[in-house]
Amino acid sequence: MNKSEILEAVIDEVKENISIPENWLVVTFPEAVFFQEGPGLRKYQYRESGIPFLNIRTLVDGRVDHSLCKYLDSIEVSEKYQHFLLGDGDIVASSSGTLGKVAVIHKEDLPLMLNTSIIRFRPYADSGPIRDFIRWYLKSDHFLIQATKASTGSAQVNFGPSHLKKMYFLLPPLNEQRRIVEKVEALTARSRRAREALAAIPELLDQFRQSVLAAAFRGDLTADWRAQNPDVEPAEALLERIRVERRKRWEEAELEKMRAKGKEPKNDTWKAKYKPLPSVDVDQLPRIHEGWCWMTPDELSKSIPNALTIGPFGSNLKVSDYQEEGVPLVFVREIRAEHFGDEKTKYVSSQKADELKSHSVKSGDLLITKMGDPPGDTAVYPLDRPLAIITADCIKWSPEPQLTSSEFLKYWLRSDIAKSFIFSETKGVAQQKLSLKRFRSIPLPVPSLPEQKEILLRVRANFQLLQNIEDTLQSLEQDSDQLDQSILAKAFRGELVPQDPTDEPAAVLLARIRAERDKLNAQHKSKKPATRRKKANP
Repeated sequence: MNKSEILEAVIDEVKENISIPENWLVVTFPEAVFFQEGPGLRKYQYRESGIPFLNIRTLVDGRVDHSLCKYLDSIEVSEKYQHFLLGDGDIVASSSGTLGKVAVIHKEDLPLMLNTSIIRFRPYADSGPIRDFIRWYLKSDHFLIQATKASTGSAQVNFGPSHLKKMYFLLPPLNEQRRIVEKVEALTARSRRAREALAAIPELLDQFRQSVLAAAFRGDLTADWRAQNPDVEPAEALLERIRVERRKRWEEAELEKMRAKGKEPKNDTWKAKYKPLPSVDVDQLPRIHEGWCWMTPDELSKSIPNALTIGPFGSNLKVSDYQEEGVPLVFVREIRAEHFGDEKTKYVSSQKADELKSHSVKSGDLLITKMGDPPGDTAVYPLDRPLAIITADCIKWSPEPQLTSSEFLKYWLRSDIAKSFIFSETKGVAQQKLSLKRFRSIPLPVPSLPEQKEILLRVRANFQLLQNIEDTLQSLEQDSDQLDQSILAKAFRGELVPQDPTDEPAAVLLARIRAERDKLNAQHKSKKPATRRKKANP
C-alpha cells in the first residue's frame, strides 16, 4: 500500500468508529487545514527586547500574555525566521505538555513569532473550514484524544506536524460550520458566565466564615444562650480560682524543695518570691460581655514546663538529623495543610527526640505558624498521631483544660479579630514573623467553659453548612468543566444544530480546498530560488 492508500484506510476506520451526519466528510488534517510548527529556538538567542515569541506559558485563557514572552533580535527574525511571524486571526495551540491551550492572535498582539511546542493553524485562504470552527475543533476531545494517542510512549504529551498528517479532521458543509460556531459560542458563553458566578462564591463563603467567627468572639453568636444560662460561673471567677490553685501548687513545691534540703521556713516571707503571670491591660481593649474575661496565652496555658514553646533553633536540629523513621517532625507546611503524617514526613531518632523533648507536641496540642502574611495559621495535632517534635517557625500550645480548649483557641486565632492583634505585633517588621515573646502579649476574650462549648457547637454547625456548600460548588465546577466538552461532543457529532439539505455539500467544499491548496503550493515552489548545478570538471 502506498501512502495515500494507508491514509484512506485510516479514514475508513475512523468513519466506522465515529457517528457523523451523512453530508459531513472525514479528512486528514493536511487536506483541510494549513499548519506550521515554530522553530526550535535556543536560550543563547533570547534577548531583552526585539520580536516577542510564544511559549506554552504565554497562552492564557485563549489570549497571549505578553508579559510572559521572551524576545528574539528583530534583524535575526527578518533574516532567518520571517516565515514564522504570526498574522491577525492565526490560531495557535500547544503541542507539548498541557494540551488544549488554544489562542487566537489579534492585531494588538503583533509582531509575534512562533516557537517550538506551538503550532499555527489557519484555513487555506478563503477556502476550507472557518477559523472559529478550527479553533473549537482543536479544543474538542476529537482532536485532544488523537493528540494524546500520538504521544504514546513519550514521557510527556508531545505531537507535531508528522502526527497531524495522520490525524483526522471533521468537515461539515460551510454553512453548517457557521451555525455550529454560533451555537457553540452562545452555549459556552452561558457556561462561562456560570463559572464566573461560581468563582465568586468562595470569597462570599470566606466572608460568611469570618462573620461567624466575629459573632462568636464578640459574644453575639451565643447571646440567647447566656440569657438562658445566667448562673454559669464567670470566666474571671474561674481564672481567679485557677490562679489561687497555681499559687498553692507553687508554694507546695517550694516547701517540698526546702524540706528536702533540711530547711523549715520560720515565716511566710519566702512566699513573696512567687511571680504571678502578668494579666491583660484591659484599658486599651474593647469592652466584652459580662461573664467574659481578657486573658493572655500564658494564663491559658497548662502549668507544666514548655506548655507554650517554639521549635528548636538552627543548629539544634539540622537536615543531617532527619531520618526515614523514628519520632516524626512537624513542619509549617503540615500546620497550614492541617495534614500530618504522609510520604513527606521526616523523622529523628529517639535519642535526638529526647534531646529536643522541650519542643515536643502531643495529640490535642494546638500548633501555630510563626511566619506568614500574617502569621498565625493553626491546626490541632490529631488524636491518632504519636508524640512529635516541632521544627523552626512553629509554636506549640498546651492549653489549660479548665479554662479553654485547643479547638476554641484555633478558631479564635483564625478570626479577623485575632489576626488584627497579630498584625499589630508584626507590623513594621521586614519579614512577617511572630516571636513567642510577642505572641504571649496577644489578648484573648474568654467566656465561661460551658459557653465556649456552646460556641464551638454553633461554629461547627455553621462551618459544616459552608463545607456542604463548598462540596456542592466543587461538584458544580466539575460539571461546568465537563459541560463545554459535552457541547463540543454534540457539535462534532452533528447533533448541536440541524442539517440543512440546501447547504453546499462538504464534497464540493473539499474540492475547492484542494484546488486552493494546490495553487498555494505551486506559488510557494515558484518562489524558491533555483539551485545552480555544479559544472563538471573539464
